[in-house]
Amino acid sequence: MKAKKKWHIILAVILFIGHIVYESVYIIDEDEQIIITRFGRIEKGPIKEPGFHFKLYRIDQVVRYPSKEIEVDLKFAGCPRIITAYNATMRIIIVDPIMFYKTLYEIEHLQERLSFLLNERYCDRNRGSTDDTNISSSVRRFFDPELRKYGVSIVDIFIIDQQYAGSDGKKSEGFS
Repeated sequence: MKAKKKWHIILAVILFIGHIVYESVYIIDEDEQIIITRFGRIEKGPIKEPGFHFKLYRIDQVVRYPSKEIEVDLKFAGCPRIITAYNATMRIIIVDPIMFYKTLYEIEHLQERLSFLLNERYCDRNRGSTDDTNISSSVRRFFDPELRKYGVSIVDIFIIDQQYAGSDGKKSEGFS
């Protein structure tokens, strides 16, 4: 009976140690970048080397961001007397994951922030100076410095269904 109890204890210890090791190892894929946080503060990062890595069990948290391009769909309400509305797809890349973590934290917040910047601040900043014929380059000039604050860089913008004020016609335009 005592020998059976010993095996149960040994098995429980082995399982507990195995669980700790399993929870302390994380794998980085080649298309991601990692930040390690400890109680919400950045401890290490960005880590971009693919493979096995270690963290402190139950203390450190792994925050994963893609290192490849991300597509974000935007809907722009338009500027008075310039553009009525358009839909756009913007491809971006997270170039500074630490800045991204500090300012936006999650990729879902990026789309909200981009829509806010475009719909609330773009028209105010570009009042009367927007080039109607190439709205995508105007949007890019606006977004480039704004997005650097969040650790993000624009790869390209593709404008879809552009409608000019007072016009029923649609126009598609791309920008790289």
